[in-house]
Amino acid sequence: MIDGRLYVNGKVTEREEITPYVTTNAYGKEGPVPTYKETLPGGVTHRIIERDGDRGSLDNTKVFEVPPGNFFFMGDNRDNSTDSRVPMESGVGFVPFENLVGRAEIIFFSVKTVSGATGEVTEPAWQIWRWPSIVRWDRLFQVVR
Repeated sequence: MIDGRLYVNGKVTEREEITPYVTTNAYGKEGPVPTYKETLPGGVTHRIIERDGDRGSLDNTKVFEVPPGNFFFMGDNRDNSTDSRVPMESGVGFVPFENLVGRAEIIFFSVKTVSGATGEVTEPAWQIWRWPSIVRWDRLFQVVR
């Protein structure tokens, strides 16, 4: 990642701005954020959300060299994804092949995140009495492309 742009094998991926996505920003305020259709090498396209624009904390990273037998995963909500860019101690890191058990087909359950003094925190899903306000109802059972 260089200035919010994804580079794969030294080449920048194409992206085209699309209708903004409405989400909560790093300060807890809801509003539209930049959203793009990104095209990966090979032609696969997907939507990415840039909550913090191209200057978020994960928008400038080192070059990652993925060890054989491992995978690198990057979330579509680029500024709010604890993915392979975040070291294993506090995030995902590289994922060994043996940890892959199947293809994601649907979003089964999803809860909101809140901004706290130390950053983004996922609401505790076990607090079922809070579900009316913390579950992201519009995401439940959505098909994963």
